[in-house]
Amino acid sequence: MQELKKADRRIRRTKRTLMKSFIQLMEVKAYHSITVKDIVDHADYNRATFYRHFPYKEALVEELETELFDGLVTAFRAPYLNKDHLNMIHLTVSEIQLFDYILEHAHFYKLWNHSEAIPGFENRFIHTIIQLFNEDLKLLTPQEDHINYHLFTTFRAYGIWGLILDWIKDDFTASTTYMSRQLIHILNYKPPKMYVTKAQEPV
Repeated sequence: MQELKKADRRIRRTKRTLMKSFIQLMEVKAYHSITVKDIVDHADYNRATFYRHFPYKEALVEELETELFDGLVTAFRAPYLNKDHLNMIHLTVSEIQLFDYILEHAHFYKLWNHSEAIPGFENRFIHTIIQLFNEDLKLLTPQEDHINYHLFTTFRAYGIWGLILDWIKDDFTASTTYMSRQLIHILNYKPPKMYVTKAQEPV
């Protein structure tokens, strides 16, 4: 049993080293141009080691994404874990773990500073947030009939991704506490009538 545990730890360590090398390579090379040879050279392994754990590069990426999204879901659910309802007005900064999770994996998310690092990741991120809103959270307050709930959750999911993306592009300058507090304010914001400061007739 002890030998099996050691082997499992060795496998996890090797996989994490290969994933880390892949992420570091994406800082200097485009996703599609990174090869298995690039990954093993950077990790100081050989091809045989790579293929013992992954049949091809995409399998490594899939496992990396699965880990990231499992963590994302856990962080998103933190405010309402083991609760019957979630009162957005009384939501506290300490309950929000989403930004802490993103910062913990900044070495990966900072790759989005210029463009999408892994094709399809952004869409999967947004779809995951939409799915969590739709499956985990139901509005207790009366829903206005003229608002399409799917579009409402889509709007919120893209908004959360927008906050995260802006934070990434600002090199995580704001603290996680500040970002969490802003998210609470935004989620509870009820827009008033707006004063138009400038409007021009089309030429």
